[in-house]
Amino acid sequence: MTPLHEAVGSEAAVPEIIRTMIDVIVKANNWSLVDAVDAGGNTALHVAARRGRPDVVPELAKLNPKTRNSDGDTAFHLAARAGHPYCIETMLQVVLYPVCTIKLARRVGYMLAKRASSMFA
Repeated sequence: MTPLHEAVGSEAAVPEIIRTMIDVIVKANNWSLVDAVDAGGNTALHVAARRGRPDVVPELAKLNPKTRNSDGDTAFHLAARAGHPYCIETMLQVVLYPVCTIKLARRVGYMLAKRASSMFA
């Protein structure tokens, strides 16, 4: 697990800290830290989605939103399963923008989160 994983998983880390960490990683051209995974194959975006951190998702979703963890889940899957519609909405806006309108992203996010949480309850 990298410091980026730790920061994203912490409620104390505000988006500005995450943004600064990513800027440093990108400027250093050290993409291995951006794509780094924990023991379960989770990227920092997976951690943010599972923890319900829509405040930091925009910075992370730009990097590699389609990465799957060891279970085959993307960050979208984890956010839906954990019932975090705001994370799903934010990821849809960032990844699909400008194709996806805010209203559509919100509707899809709530629908996915509701369906997933009832399926895995």
